[in-house]
Amino acid sequence: MLLTFSHVRFSLVMKASLRVEKNETGEDVLIVRMVDVDLSDETLLRGIPEIDAYSMIDALGMFKYKVAEIIRNKLFHFKNTDLLVIPLPEKVQGMGLEDAEFISDGHGRMNAYLNVKDMKLK
Repeated sequence: MLLTFSHVRFSLVMKASLRVEKNETGEDVLIVRMVDVDLSDETLLRGIPEIDAYSMIDALGMFKYKVAEIIRNKLFHFKNTDLLVIPLPEKVQGMGLEDAEFISDGHGRMNAYLNVKDMKLK
């Protein structure tokens, strides 16, 4: 039996960081950095069943470990790299977000903490 897939869906557990910096033109930008990613066979082959995020790789039969290795090799190079640089809208420019500390709760939510004493108010 030959199975072919045009797309293979799989789950990733990524640790990301956010920071706000000024770019070369002085505008505030939001930078998303991939700090780490879970590249274990368990996650790549089976997904994360606890949250109903399943992987199709396990259904690839004898090719599943080869596909997992290809994905692992591609994603490994993204560790500790900036993935996105997003210009912030003019409405939030100058709010002091570059001094914010972004903390994730591990459930897909992130909070920004600002210390009012450290803010440069105009």
